[in-house]
Amino acid sequence: MTGFRETLSALFIEPKRLAWLDLSFNNIPHIHPVLTELTELRVLYLHGNSVCNFSEVDKLGTLPLLHTITLHGNNIETQHNYSVVTKQERVMASIWHRSRRRRKPTDRSTNNR
Repeated sequence: MTGFRETLSALFIEPKRLAWLDLSFNNIPHIHPVLTELTELRVLYLHGNSVCNFSEVDKLGTLPLLHTITLHGNNIETQHNYSVVTKQERVMASIWHRSRRRRKPTDRSTNNR
């Protein structure tokens, strides 16, 4: 990612306001420090690269608005604790599932009177 900072500055008036970035399929092995400066970043596509360590992904923890990141197709998939589903996604799915079970089916015969 040589010249990444310069490229962002040349393409955008305010690179720090970038909200969505697709860097997929670029053979990127490390998280470049400039990515951690994109404090408005919400979506980051990194699939199909060469990221292999959790410590690289941890660097993105400084981005307060980042809610979507893709890492499939990276070497990190072979790490022991790697999961395509996050803990938060599991919690949200569990909450949704419980809320669906609590709903009682509507008796359609009483609605037609």
